[in-house]
Amino acid sequence: MQDSSVPFAAPKAVLPRWAVGAERAGLALVALVTGLYVVELLYHGSLSVAYPYDLNYGEGYVLNDALRLVRGELPWTDVSQFPMVRSPYPPLFLLAAGALSLPDPSFFAPRLLSLGAALAIGIMLVGHARAESGSLGGWLAGGLWFGSTFVYQWAPLARVDMVGLALSLAAVVLLHRRVSTARLASAALLCSAALLTKQTLLAAPAAIVLLLALQHDRRAVGFGGGVFAIVGGATVALNMATGGQYAEHVWLGNAANPFRLDRALEMSALFLGINAIATAAAVWMVATQWRRFRPGLVGVYVALALVTTLAAGNVSSDVNYFLEPTVALALAAPFAWRAALRQGRRAGVLAWGLALVQLALLVHIPNGFMSQIPPGPAKGVTPVQEDVRVADRVAAIVREAGARALVEPAGIAVVAGAPVWIQPVDLQAEQQRGRWSSAALNDTIREHRWAVVVLTYKFLPADAMATLDEEYVLTDGLPSPNGFSYFVYRPRPIMSS
Repeated sequence: MQDSSVPFAAPKAVLPRWAVGAERAGLALVALVTGLYVVELLYHGSLSVAYPYDLNYGEGYVLNDALRLVRGELPWTDVSQFPMVRSPYPPLFLLAAGALSLPDPSFFAPRLLSLGAALAIGIMLVGHARAESGSLGGWLAGGLWFGSTFVYQWAPLARVDMVGLALSLAAVVLLHRRVSTARLASAALLCSAALLTKQTLLAAPAAIVLLLALQHDRRAVGFGGGVFAIVGGATVALNMATGGQYAEHVWLGNAANPFRLDRALEMSALFLGINAIATAAAVWMVATQWRRFRPGLVGVYVALALVTTLAAGNVSSDVNYFLEPTVALALAAPFAWRAALRQGRRAGVLAWGLALVQLALLVHIPNGFMSQIPPGPAKGVTPVQEDVRVADRVAAIVREAGARALVEPAGIAVVAGAPVWIQPVDLQAEQQRGRWSSAALNDTIREHRWAVVVLTYKFLPADAMATLDEEYVLTDGLPSPNGFSYFVYRPRPIMSS
């Protein structure tokens, strides 16, 4: 499974003085820009990790599931009854995050895990690139990862993506230069752990099996069978323990969300627009390898990872669908860079310029230019003290209501010590599948079971939202600088006849 290319050795042609100067300046500028992106990510990431409340719709639900799991409560339950929460992820990240979050639940530990995994991914990409094409390749690969707006937005969130992706990438890097039975066994464990962290991380194991099969290596069966046995065994065990709910939540739940081609095209265009040069280089690298019928593992993985960009057509998708394609671009960059240098040093100077243009396309400024694309509440926003003050007020309202609070921003409920009763956006998908009815939720609203209802996105199903407007009154609208607005509803007084 060794890559077909050989280590690069720079041509010894004599350079004009301008080319020498351009080369040195290019290396310095690429290193400088990459370094600035790293500093920017660490600044934004450290403040985000320390922020005590939700920065993303799914964070609170991940934290809630993690805490339920480590307390011995399986979170994959029948959503037709309270808590009406779909738990879409396998248990590995949840177990780690939950264990580290006790006894005082907060976002700190899971966010730190995610940020640490993002840094580990960057280190692996830089190490891979340096081995392939020297220091400039390393700086360029690091710049593509650390400079990505999507990485900037997602790295410090309490979500499963970064940890799962780090495990997948470790398997690819491990097998890139040399394959052995021992390494295949280790890669199978890494890929299994990735799939038990986030079940959609199929590109790495699929690439390994495909390449082994193309090389008529019978170990493809052993590797694929090993991954299937580990992940399948865990799935069967958890499915039995939850009466079939685990598969409904984890494997069928996300697949049930509607797919929109227009959204897939719109999101893919967003990704391609700011990664135009890197994407062209990656496609060229993959095409070159396949044209010569000598694909390497990185080439196969890059091809599969880039295809996953189209999965952003899932209506519940976000920029996390671009993280694996971003890794693919960073993996491909050193191969394209090395090939350009082989064409001569003048071509190498042109490659320096293209590298700088690509890194410039990624530019973003904290709480400013390109840091919040596509726009949305708290997306890419570095929290400020006013965000804490506003969310503290909401948490105090929820804490006072306790179990009688129906809260959409789940993290506020968890931090305030209140139960998480609903997950509105996923309930809409479950409603479309016929697995959930809003009747029970509407009944609790009509009965004024909830002393307070707190919404942010207002993702309640339309009929539940209409019932809420009939039975409750909006008493507070609390806007926060990060883009969240908290809407607080209380029951209308019951009029005597």
